[in-house]
Amino acid sequence: MSNRKSFYLYTTKKRNHTIPLDSTPLFLGNWCVNIFSDRNDFKNEPVIIKHRWKDKERHNADYEYIEKLYERYLLIVSTRLNDLNGVNNSIQYWRILIGPWLMYMTIVFFERYHCLEDAIKKFDIVGCLKSNESIDRFIPNDMEDFNKFIGQDSWNFFVYSQIIDFLIPNNDFEKLEYVKSKINKDKTGQTLKLFLLKILEFLFSFAAKSFLRSTITESKYLFLGTYLGFRDFIKLNFKTLQVPLYDNISKPQSSKIDFKLRLSLKIKKNKKKNFENYFSEKLFLFLPVIYLEGFVKLKCEYRNLVLPKNPSVIFTSATIYHRSLFMLYVAEKTNQGAKLILGQHGGLYITGKYHRQEKHEIKISDKFLTWGNHNTNHKIVNVGMISKPKFYKRVSHPQKILIVLNSIPQYVGNLNTDNLIVRFDEYIEECLNLCQLLFYNTKLKKNLTLGMYYHDYGWNEKQIFKTKLPDIKYEDTNFNIWKSIAKSKIVIFTYNSTGILELMALNSPILNFIILI
Repeated sequence: MSNRKSFYLYTTKKRNHTIPLDSTPLFLGNWCVNIFSDRNDFKNEPVIIKHRWKDKERHNADYEYIEKLYERYLLIVSTRLNDLNGVNNSIQYWRILIGPWLMYMTIVFFERYHCLEDAIKKFDIVGCLKSNESIDRFIPNDMEDFNKFIGQDSWNFFVYSQIIDFLIPNNDFEKLEYVKSKINKDKTGQTLKLFLLKILEFLFSFAAKSFLRSTITESKYLFLGTYLGFRDFIKLNFKTLQVPLYDNISKPQSSKIDFKLRLSLKIKKNKKKNFENYFSEKLFLFLPVIYLEGFVKLKCEYRNLVLPKNPSVIFTSATIYHRSLFMLYVAEKTNQGAKLILGQHGGLYITGKYHRQEKHEIKISDKFLTWGNHNTNHKIVNVGMISKPKFYKRVSHPQKILIVLNSIPQYVGNLNTDNLIVRFDEYIEECLNLCQLLFYNTKLKKNLTLGMYYHDYGWNEKQIFKTKLPDIKYEDTNFNIWKSIAKSKIVIFTYNSTGILELMALNSPILNFIILI
């Protein structure tokens, strides 16, 4: 009889507590852990698998491989879509339109596949909970859908199940329909001023499109989703004699999924059980509908957009990742000769060795406006901070010490230098250590305040801090960080954030205590 320990694998927080009594719960990663319940719910202590990207050398090697794989498959998918639609669009056209989806999908599939493959090789897995859902529920219509899907438990539960069936054919692992759990809602909230500003922007844009349609369509420039502040945005439009437009582009219409077509597009590889074979088999199955069955409809919707018909310049920023119709617009217009100017939209740019979005944005743009760097690339232009932070008058003799915490989606969706997801539990532990160290000083303890991240992604970090440090004060997720900073003697950032750069621009007292793990 073998003495080798057997394991029951969990890929998400979805649970089945009727596992074999002699097996040990095995969690694929820290995203599977229910912090306040799991230890009491199982007979044996659960084991959490160490993520492959906690090894920096492996992380760097995987990044280089994924980058090359993305470029190869961008050419393959572009060629297939050109042939299917009877067009001859350039690789740059498809890079703008489908590049963000393919970039994320390559990373997501690679990470999910290899985490499971590593687990199967290392552990004796006798059971695993799998999804019993149909794939059509998880095929996104557009980028708007896809960006939501990759962070959801149900979507990832299904993807993991598909990979398990590929790696272990004819397995008899249990299948369960995924019951959608209650999601922690974003408690950011909106101030009355911000709400009214959004209403004003919408009404202004609606009026402009209704009564100034011909003026807009004949404009030479388009400024949309620029990341500029309200006043600078108005000034830019005024100086160039443009009608200010705001990002209220509608979500694309849905189309029916054609599985026969998708299966016919499968990329043939050899019969070996390796990642590229799996990727080739599944890629077109998960392709957003608007790029395949709905492409003709998408082109019709694009032609009806009230935007410049022949712009010479388009200036935008993060909108090129999550507005499918606008992404098509940019691809079409740059294909016709328009110049694309992109603006930096946040931190980590330039400061990280690997930053996938930065690389993508520089590749697709004619000019890339940064807050400042020493890169000699002719495309990059240093312009200073594009979005100026709100300045509040500092109170006299402030005493508060504000520690700003980070949070992040629980499932890997990117591959950057910080890569905080795979070690977020360690990050929280180090932040706790910092707070406990400061608590030794009575005066510091009295003035210490935690600034929680604006979105709760399910890590339960607030509950963790409350359990370990019940006396600590909080600025909740809906707090105005700039007002809080104005009342603080010093601000301590625990991660490489946009806020660090913004506070430096304001000459505000700041300590960069970046947790490197």
